[in-house]
Amino acid sequence: DRASSRCYVSDVHKGVGDKAQLTFSTLGEYHDSWQRRDGEWLMTHRCKRNRAHLGSIEVLGPGPR
Repeated sequence: DRASSRCYVSDVHKGVGDKAQLTFSTLGEYHDSWQRRDGEWLMTHRCKRNRAHLGSIEVLGPGPR
C-alpha cells in the first residue's frame, strides 16, 4: 500500500509582460512517495532535486502567498 517513484525532468519557464525576454531552465529529478487509500493512489510527498539550472530565476516570480 506504499510506493516510491523517481522521474527525470527538464523544464523551461518563459517570462511574461516586462520579463517576456527571460527564461529559466532546470534539469533534475522528482522523488515521490505514494500511498494507496480507499483503492486510489495518492502522492504523499514530492522532492525535486535540481542538478543544473540556466537563465534568470526571477521569471518564477514571488511564489504563492
